[in-house]
Amino acid sequence: MSPLSKALAALVALALGEKRLQAPSTVDPTTACDIYLVNDVPGGFTERVFVDFSGVTPGINVSALLSSNGLADYSYQVKSEPFSYTLTPSNILAGDGALNLKVSAYTGSGPVQGAVMGTQDRFRYASVRTVQKSSKTPGVVEGNFFYRNDNQEIDWEILTSTIWNRSECVLSGIWAVNQAVTPGQSSTSERIPFTFDPTADFHEYRIDVRSPTGHKELHQELTIFVSSGRLGLQPSISTANGKHASRQMSLRKLARGSGTRGATGTPAGPTDLPPQIP
Repeated sequence: MSPLSKALAALVALALGEKRLQAPSTVDPTTACDIYLVNDVPGGFTERVFVDFSGVTPGINVSALLSSNGLADYSYQVKSEPFSYTLTPSNILAGDGALNLKVSAYTGSGPVQGAVMGTQDRFRYASVRTVQKSSKTPGVVEGNFFYRNDNQEIDWEILTSTIWNRSECVLSGIWAVNQAVTPGQSSTSERIPFTFDPTADFHEYRIDVRSPTGHKELHQELTIFVSSGRLGLQPSISTANGKHASRQMSLRKLARGSGTRGATGTPAGPTDLPPQIP
């Protein structure tokens, strides 16, 4: 089975509930059918892979650790205004029981240095959970995303300076963003107020991509349309201010699986293009 036709499922505990976090959802391994069932997701996944970073220690080879688990620390530059930023493997650091994705302080010239990690394979369907702790430093944009290109992308996005209080341009809370599937059209988004402090502890964020629609869940559900792509985690610089101190976002767990059974419908968008992320 080619990477394009694989599904990736991160089967970690799910954070649900409109007012507060509920008990974790269960993953039911149905041996007779050789599939894994996920609550609220029709069909099933034939593989489950769990990556736990809670045992990492400073000084380990992060690139080797990611590679051995089907992940990668990508390096590329993103052009934007008023300044560009470069995502570099050197800004993914092994902490004490977590991986830290760092955004370096802006020097006043050149691109801002950030970090991104993601899957090596593309996949069509996914149920992904990422367990992360947000930075306490204002001005950082953090994101969990499913990406193929600028018109095949969905995200959970947090601007740390507007977790609780709005700015002139950005309302407070976490943002669920669905990029426009047609070039030139506007993206769609929904803002969800936080009912917990994302900087105080590790919390779980979920993206479901299923046929023919995808769903994101964190205290409520959105419907989104996607094709196939990669799952990644990225903190980047906010353009709201000029200079920022160094900051980190920690990732503790990521899990995945591949192959689906019982899914219905046809995914939106093309399915035979090469990956457009490095």
